[in-house]
Amino acid sequence: NLRIGDNQIKIIAFDKAKNSEEVSISVKVEGKDELPPVIEISKPTKNKSYYNKSPITIEGKITDDMPIDGLSFYINDIKLSLISDGSFNTQQPLSEGENVFYPKASDLAGNESKKELSIVLDSIKPSIRLIQNTKASDVLFTDQYSLQFEASDEVSGISTVILSDQEGNTLQIEENGSQYQASLPLQKGVNLFTITAIDNAGNETKQSIQLRYQPAVVITLTIGNSVATVQKNKDIRDIVMKVPPMIVKGTTFVPIRFIAETF
Repeated sequence: NLRIGDNQIKIIAFDKAKNSEEVSISVKVEGKDELPPVIEISKPTKNKSYYNKSPITIEGKITDDMPIDGLSFYINDIKLSLISDGSFNTQQPLSEGENVFYPKASDLAGNESKKELSIVLDSIKPSIRLIQNTKASDVLFTDQYSLQFEASDEVSGISTVILSDQEGNTLQIEENGSQYQASLPLQKGVNLFTITAIDNAGNETKQSIQLRYQPAVVITLTIGNSVATVQKNKDIRDIVMKVPPMIVKGTTFVPIRFIAETF
């Protein structure tokens, strides 16, 4: 393929004895170049990208029918140098929020091409807000807890929200806009859960939740009956006491030791 303008062609001939002779010829192609240069951006890979650090690297290559040394390349009207094969690599500072870059290439014939890159700098971590007001010192008496929380990021938006238990198992979450909810299974004692929110720029926030579960105990006593019914969650048992509850001169007496040992 010959370009418009001067083209150098080199011919080398070899014989069986590996002798060689080289001849160079120059071929000039007359015509008008009406094709603009082609700008290929290899980094970043998307027209809109998110980063959490500055500066960033913009890489790519310019191709054209005319020689590379006749090309001019700019980003936001600042002229940049091209490597001999037309490639470029430049560091660009970012401001917090959206940054727009306009790569532009032109050849000697005046043909021009442009691109637009939108790069968002988000150095702020996402926020997580628990909707319930359950404290670590609170005691829960049911083995399921309905967790509700919000996760948000004003600059780049939320990419991923993960809820995990203390063993690292991922739990199912229901999403409704910026609000999330999940049903947490509880074991007796202290239960630890972690919410992880990641924004589109890769910033990460973790929120730990501690829930203390004590199974509810319901004891049913009948005056004069030494059999008590004890219910712990779904487990219901009849237990024989040494002394039944009784009423003496208008005062009700119950077996305190039995009640204390039941808990």
